[in-house]
Amino acid sequence: MSANKYTHHLIVIPEDQAVRDIVNGFSTCLDANERQFSVYDLARGWGRGKETLLELSKGYMREYPNSYAVLIVDFDGNAHRGSEIKNQVPEEVRDRVFVVGVLNEPENLRNSTGMKFEQLGRQIAGGCKDSSIDFWERQELLAHNVDEIRRLSEAVRDLFFG
Repeated sequence: MSANKYTHHLIVIPEDQAVRDIVNGFSTCLDANERQFSVYDLARGWGRGKETLLELSKGYMREYPNSYAVLIVDFDGNAHRGSEIKNQVPEEVRDRVFVVGVLNEPENLRNSTGMKFEQLGRQIAGGCKDSSIDFWERQELLAHNVDEIRRLSEAVRDLFFG
C-alpha cells in the first residue's frame, strides 16, 4: 500500500530481500496507520537504491513536504557510503532523507547476533520506540549509523510510536 502523500509519511527503499525482511519485522511494531509507511520494491543494489532516492528527493519530496525517505543499503565496508549518498541529495530536502545500513552485509549481522532478519527489525523498532540506540552502539556492524539513527528516530518517532 502506498503512503498518503498529504500527511507525514516515511518511504523506505530496501536494497535487497534481507533488508526487506528486516523492514517487515520493524513494521510489525508500528503504532501507525499503514498509510504513513510505504516500502518500495527492492532496489537490487546500492547504486540503484541511490538513484531511486535521488529521483525521489528531486521531485516527489520537494512537492510533498510531509514526506521522509530512508534508503537501507549494505555499506560494503565503506562506513562513509551513507554521507556520500546524502551529499548528493538536494539541500532543501536533505533533513528528511536518511541512509543507513549494515557495514558489510545483513547476513553478517544476522550471524553475529543470532537473530533472524525479522527479529532484527523488531529489535530496531523497540529501540526507536524507547528512544534508545543501545542496540546500534553495541553492534560493530551498525555503530557507524548512530548519528543518522538519532536523526531518523527524532524525525519519525511521534509518527510511528506516538
